[in-house]
Amino acid sequence: MRKSLFFVATVLLTNLILFIFKQSAKDFIYMNVLFFAGIYDYYKYIIPETAVITIIILSIIDFRAENLLFSLVAFFSLLLFYKQHKIGFGDIQLISAIFLLSGYEALFIIAIACTLIIILNFRKDNIRIPMGFYLMLGATVFFICDILI
Repeated sequence: MRKSLFFVATVLLTNLILFIFKQSAKDFIYMNVLFFAGIYDYYKYIIPETAVITIIILSIIDFRAENLLFSLVAFFSLLLFYKQHKIGFGDIQLISAIFLLSGYEALFIIAIACTLIIILNFRKDNIRIPMGFYLMLGATVFFICDILI
């Protein structure tokens, strides 16, 4: 019950901030797709393909060649971790899609997500971590800080 309340509060608060500060429809869709992917990943440990495809379509709207380069570097770099069974393929797809849309700013999102993973899972041994959920939280923190600062 607490987790569901946390998810609802996070989604509503972020959408309210997006509305108040008159962000674009692209930002609104992007954040809600990340909420969908993150919450789904939290419960099922799967990143929905529809979320990745939607982010890729959003990135086509403001296509930048350097973002494509960042995305490809991230994709092929993370494949090394996938082959060692350290990360899921859906997480690789989501991270690559975030790079495709956000460019180098995705590094900040990933840094926030990794920090949250370390803080929230400090005492736990050998667990499955829903990376999409932490990417959602990292993107939310980054997006709100970017708007407010």
